[in-house]
Order: sequence, then C-alpha cells, then structure tokens
Amino acid sequence: MCLLQIVISFSYYSIIKVLTGFYKYTMRYLDMGKLKLFVIILSLTGMSLATELSSKSLAVNGHEIHYYQSGTQGSPVILLTGYATTSNFWPRDFIDCLASSHQVYLIDYRGVNSSESIVASELTIKSMADDTNAVVIKLKLKNPILIGWSMGGGVAQEASKTYSYRQLYLLASILPTSQPLIYPFKPHGEFKSESDILNYVFANNLYGYESSQLNSERKRFINPALKSLFPSATVITAEAHAIEAWQHESANVIGFENNKTPVQFWLAKHDGIINSQLGESIIGSYPNKTIHKVDLSGHAMAWQAGLDICKDISSNKALIKY
Repeated sequence: MCLLQIVISFSYYSIIKVLTGFYKYTMRYLDMGKLKLFVIILSLTGMSLATELSSKSLAVNGHEIHYYQSGTQGSPVILLTGYATTSNFWPRDFIDCLASSHQVYLIDYRGVNSSESIVASELTIKSMADDTNAVVIKLKLKNPILIGWSMGGGVAQEASKTYSYRQLYLLASILPTSQPLIYPFKPHGEFKSESDILNYVFANNLYGYESSQLNSERKRFINPALKSLFPSATVITAEAHAIEAWQHESANVIGFENNKTPVQFWLAKHDGIINSQLGESIIGSYPNKTIHKVDLSGHAMAWQAGLDICKDISSNKALIKY
C-alpha cells in the first residue's frame, strides 16, 4: 500500500503506532493458515490462464531472501515493491503480462515473507539494495531491467550505484530530497473489518476508487490474504526510518545527479502519496531519463497503468521524452 506519508508526517510516531496496531489487528482478524498462491483468470488482450508463479528463497549476505519467479523466456525483469508491502501486493495481471515475454523476479526484502527476524537498525535502503544485487548475482541474471515502485524505486536507485542494470523503471518513486515530496497522511476512522482496511489502502493508491470495486480489485493481488500483503510491525517501522534517512542524505542527491543508468520515470497525475509535480522537478537533474506522465492513475501505477508499462518494457518506446 506504500503509505509513505509516514516519513514526513508531523504525527510520525503516532502513525507508526497506528500501523503497528493495524498489523496486530490483521493478525488477530485472519486465521494463520498456510500461505497459498492462487491462479486467477485475467483479461489483458483476451481470456488466458495466469502463468505459473513459483515461491523460492535464496541465502545472501547472511539472510534468507524470499522471491517469486514467473516466466521462462526473454530477458530478466526484477520487481521491488514499496513501503509496508510484500511482493504479494503486485497485481497478478501485471506480472502475467511481463511474464509472457520475460523472466520475472519479485524480490522481497530481508525479514519479509520469511520466518527470519531482522535487526531494525540494519534494514536500510542500502542494505535492501545490496541484498537485491546479491540475489541478481547469485541467480546469474544477465543485463536485467529493475522495476522499483515507491520505496522500491529508492532501492533500485541505490542498487544501480554498484551494479550495472540495463534500465530502471521507477514507478511513483521516492527521490533523494529534503523537500516535502510525500503528502501528509489521510485521516481514517477505526478499522473494524478487513474490508475497511482494504478500502482505505485502495482509496490511497488507486485513482477514482470506490468501495463497490473492492471485490474485483482484491482478486488482483498475488495473494489477497491480508496477513500476506504486509510485513511485520518491526519491518514496517524499520522501513519508515530507512526512507527518511535515505531521502535526506546529501550524498544521495549527488549520486542521483551523477547516476549514468538509463531510467524510465513514471509519474501519476493523481498520485495521492507522492507530489508528482515536485517529483518531476527533481527528476530534471537526472542525466539519462525518459519521463512518462499518466493521467488516469494513482500511486499504485502497476494497478492502473500496468499494461502501458508492460508494453513499454517490451517496446522501449517512451510516451513523453524530455
């Protein structure tokens, strides 16, 4: 759900408390059954069966990193999810589109979708990037494309500093800046049900969302069980601190302005999390860029512009170039 407003909100610690309580609530509300992947019927260019999605793990940097893999042909594409979400949060139809012509890897961060406990102070944007690069190297992925959404965009930027990627796709990404890039947290009432939580998540991330869309939208998750969508409270808190530290580190601003990796920046006109206008201004200092501006999308761009993003990755043709 990428509730990144937490980083700059004046009620920072109270929101952490809300998210922690939110996590505990979901653990009580849902049964603790075994994680299951389910295959859905999707419609992209027609009706087709969803591609196989394999759940795997790999030991790197002293940690067990979970990832999903789909697709057996084409160049590798790696996906990094956003703050306070797991790789189960990606829309399945977007993954299936990518997997039709690429080998797709959805990498989780340490302590996510695993039984491993983390040391909160060790979970930084750089450590997440180092783990990502280690997975890429260990899997011997050649000339991969790296897709980062929201916080994952920051991880992708950091990863590209020390490893060569063919191209980055940054979807509504965080950027290194001390300016108020992230909007304040939207108020909400008490969460009394799973539906209340998901309606709030979708309303923050999807443009034009209405509660009548809940059932159809929740089916698009890789795994719609609430306990599988969000990491532990410890990870959520650590990620929030990691984002804040990374954004305000002056060395990252310099690194951003000197990074030579080609980047496709995707901005949503109706992003309720990231200030897209400010983001576009910051992106202006990046050397090798293409900017895509999408009218009918909120923060979760893979959900509302996924087919366009998928097609662009296959064709490498930009909508708008600067």
